[in-house]
Order: sequence, then C-alpha cells, then structure tokens
Amino acid sequence: MKIRNFILLLPPVVVSVVFLYLYYLESFNYDNFVFANLHFNLARFSFISGIFWAIWVVYFLAKKKVKTGALVLAVIFCLVSIPSGVRSLGIVSARTIIAFRGKGYVVQKSMEKMYGNDYKFMNFVKSYLPENQDAVLILPPNTLPWRHTGNPQVMNSYLYPVTTTNSTQSATPYVLISSEEDGAGYSLWPDYKIRAEKIIIFSWEGGEPTIIENTNWDPEEWQDKKPWGLIIKSNE
Repeated sequence: MKIRNFILLLPPVVVSVVFLYLYYLESFNYDNFVFANLHFNLARFSFISGIFWAIWVVYFLAKKKVKTGALVLAVIFCLVSIPSGVRSLGIVSARTIIAFRGKGYVVQKSMEKMYGNDYKFMNFVKSYLPENQDAVLILPPNTLPWRHTGNPQVMNSYLYPVTTTNSTQSATPYVLISSEEDGAGYSLWPDYKIRAEKIIIFSWEGGEPTIIENTNWDPEEWQDKKPWGLIIKSNE
C-alpha cells in the first residue's frame, strides 16, 4: 500500500516542481518571460498544481473515511494555497540566487525586469556603437508603439555615453531599426530610404546577427520581415 501511495504522490509532486521551475524562470528573467519563450500562460494555468494535490488528498482522506466537510476544506486549501506557495517559492529562490551574484548582477536583472526583451536588443545596439560622447543614435518617433526604443530618456540612460535623438535630420551615421507592435498596430522604423554602409539585423533567437554591407535600406523590402537592428549610413 505504501508503494501505491508513493506512486500516486508522484504526479502532484512532479507538476508542482514544474510550476516551481516556471515561476523561478519568470522571476529570474523578466515579467512574461515564460509566455514570451514557452507560450505558456502561468497566471491562467497555475491552479493545475493545486488540482493534482486536491485529487491526491481526496483519494487519501476518502480511504480514511474522513467527513465530507473536511474533504471540501482540504480541496479548497489545495486549490488556493498550493499554487500560491509554489509561486512564492519560485520567486524567493530566483531572488536569492540573484542576490548572491552581487550588486552588478542585481542591476542587470532589474533592467531586464523593467524592459523585458527590449533589454536584449539595447545590449545588442550598445555593442555596435562607439563608446564616446560624440556618438548619436537616431531613434523612432517618441510615440506609440515605440514605448522604449523611441524614448530618448530611456535610451540615453542605457546607452550612455552615446546620446540619442528623434530627429531624422541629424548627421549621425547610426539609425535604429525597430518593428514595434506595443499598444498600436505594427510599424517599421525607419520608414524612409537610407544609403547604408551596413545593415545589422538582430536575432531574437540568440544567434549571430545578420550583417548586410553596401545595401541601401528600403522599408518596403523589409516591411514583412519585421526586423530589429542598426543601420550605419554610408559616407558617400
């Protein structure tokens, strides 16, 4: 009988560990990380761990011939408390590991939480810009859908000492490529043709960027590809 009880206990334990890990990933990386990468809605399905435990508790207590009222209370406890407990454990474990990695890492993770996937993109952009105060980057308009990438205050704070501008008349050779859909319909930037020395396309999957040399930027050719990246203008 003990072996049977152990086997029946495995499903709720396994499911709880899976949700614990997912909450750990969510808290360790950034909000909505699980949905963005695994296409799984934690908020919608977190009660599943409670259901598995509720089934096990009902089976175990029914064998003990516990009263119906006690069974109902046990089920309610499983459905309410266990999902919350799994979530809390995931968050605490992630924050503990982050804290032990030092102040610099804490700042980095805070940036990731604040800007989500945009943080990866800004890291990429920064790696291709010269680290001096004379460098300027042309941004998309400071309106929706460019909530982060079009905001000079946000971009300046991260790209320092590089500065940014929303003016397309700037003589700087650096132009951001952004395909935002945040809070509005899809929009590609820049929406005008540019004579380019390099077009550097960012890979959201984590691979190497695509670098296209001596090819002019034409938004009509890129409209359906939804690119993110950086244009370095030609001097000619």
